[in-house]
Amino acid sequence: MAFLDLLKKRKETDVNEVSDVSTFATNQNSDSTYSKQVSFRSAADVLGSGEHSSRPFKLIANPASVERSVRSPNRIPTAGERVITKYNGIVLYLKEALMTDHISITYATNHVDFFAKIYIVDVLRLDMLENKANRMLREKIDIPGVCWPIDILNDNNGYFVGILVPASRGGGPVNTLYI
Repeated sequence: MAFLDLLKKRKETDVNEVSDVSTFATNQNSDSTYSKQVSFRSAADVLGSGEHSSRPFKLIANPASVERSVRSPNRIPTAGERVITKYNGIVLYLKEALMTDHISITYATNHVDFFAKIYIVDVLRLDMLENKANRMLREKIDIPGVCWPIDILNDNNGYFVGILVPASRGGGPVNTLYI
């Protein structure tokens, strides 16, 4: 029997019968028309329980808002062009592209110890990535395989265009770390 047919035949649950949605879930057995309640714990309950001995990041109560960037470049640097680190003032030249994703291109640089992650123009029109990079720079993370930013990259006009990360060597890098 199809799920929708089963749903139509099933007695509808009155809203008053459900006291707290976060304390139970309904498992539906496809061979019959009954349901049973199964207790579960929400992720918020687990995080608040103190079961995790260490948290790598502190939880924030007031997340940053995303606004249109006040200053965004008209174009981004590509292979052969230069970028300048914001805090150290080091000039780096972009070499070959190593990898791409939906918002950035990662380049080798003339300094073998660093890669440059350059964002595409469309995402630079919002201030989200620059704000995120600044927040990440405030935290000192040293996890093997995680290319944590070590500086911000600007173009020749001083516009934010990306981040400077340590070059990954050896084992495969962690491609995604959500923060």
